[in-house]
Amino acid sequence: MRTSPLNGRGWTLQESLLSPRTLSYGKQQMAWECLECRIDEGGRPVAPGERYRDKAFIQEILAGDSNVVRQITRKFLQWSIANIPTNFAIASRTWTLLPLRWSSKYYEPYDRWFDIVQEYTSRDLTVDTDVLPALSGLAAAFQVLLADQYCAGLWKNDMIRSLIWGRGKPRQSLPSGLNQQAEPADSRIPSWSWASVRGRMVSFHRLVEEDGWTITEQAKVLEVSITPGLKDPFGQIQEGYLVIRAPFCEIEDPYNSNYDQTITQNPILESKMHDVFTNVSNYQNEFKQQHRKHAGQRFAIIRLARYLDDRYDEGPGYDSELPGTKMMVIESTGMQQNEFRRIGLHTEQVNNGADMRNQRSFFREMDKANWKWKKLRLV
Repeated sequence: MRTSPLNGRGWTLQESLLSPRTLSYGKQQMAWECLECRIDEGGRPVAPGERYRDKAFIQEILAGDSNVVRQITRKFLQWSIANIPTNFAIASRTWTLLPLRWSSKYYEPYDRWFDIVQEYTSRDLTVDTDVLPALSGLAAAFQVLLADQYCAGLWKNDMIRSLIWGRGKPRQSLPSGLNQQAEPADSRIPSWSWASVRGRMVSFHRLVEEDGWTITEQAKVLEVSITPGLKDPFGQIQEGYLVIRAPFCEIEDPYNSNYDQTITQNPILESKMHDVFTNVSNYQNEFKQQHRKHAGQRFAIIRLARYLDDRYDEGPGYDSELPGTKMMVIESTGMQQNEFRRIGLHTEQVNNGADMRNQRSFFREMDKANWKWKKLRLV
């Protein structure tokens, strides 16, 4: 059934999960699925394989199972510092996520949402503007569970982690050349939502604190506003924005190949941005759909999170602490002061290997760069 046309369409995902019982007609056989079992027409049990397909999880949410709700409406995030300081040297806050499993049966609900979105975005939609309505039923169910604000495919209380997403280029070809603009999925959806970009399956860079990982969040969401397009708060939207405070560093236009590396303050960073935006298809995919040129346009990066991987100690000559960073690349809209839109996400990680020296140079330059705390409006 995995290769069945039913599993290739976007709308059928929530229809199958929200129904307590389904009978699916595949190319070769039928399959029955309910809260207790999943079997084919020969009576053989069929393991779902993916945790997003757990009907019991969704149905217990819809039924308002008190034990489930009591477990999962606990406080999800605990912060070590109440207020962000203005000194960048001490401006990171360590987040602590809940254990990987709440119990032997239930996973973290925000990660379960990530699973659903990843499966959903691997499927096809005939109409691009259906991207949020075709997921609205499941979003409504999760809102009851999370008691959280739904924000165009993301959740407010898990916003920083949810902003760290990427999306591959769509199956249909985009216009050739960096200066050729492509239409976004729905121009009303804010650029920081995965739903704003057409493409293949969304990948979330899931940051969780495991043994050997130290994660520091370097941005704070101050406000999120979503105006529904219709009466359904989980469907199409009219507009949306978020206000974020984050370390901010201006960069040159990453698509301009004529900039002078000898005069830039951050030559390694500038070179990296130019290289990935002109050579990596995922970066080009998002840029072509999001970029809107205007006179005097500014480009910048903001730091969302930094992490340290010290799980590996390979002996003398190897670094046992490997830093990484997640950064959003943004451009000014030309509409309001300090209003920007997302045009990409960049991850940089030091790995033990031949290129470690160059990677270390990147982070040394990052630490010396002219970072300023800024309050920004992202649309």
